[in-house]
Amino acid sequence: MPAELRTRSSPEHTVYLLRVWYESGDAVPVWRASLHSSDGTPRRYFAVPGRLLDYLGHVLDPNAADGPPPAS
Repeated sequence: MPAELRTRSSPEHTVYLLRVWYESGDAVPVWRASLHSSDGTPRRYFAVPGRLLDYLGHVLDPNAADGPPPAS
């Protein structure tokens, strides 16, 4: 990861790198995504768009009390 991404993380600012691609399934392409945060948390992978949106909604919610929802 470039140095400028590693150093730009703070409680008010986090940089996310989102990758979205399709994998060949049986007959239908399958949606996939990965999300990498500049704050050093492990990269998360998603197989369902709604799970990615749920995760982002949770990490961006200042009132969220629990840890983030699981990926996948």
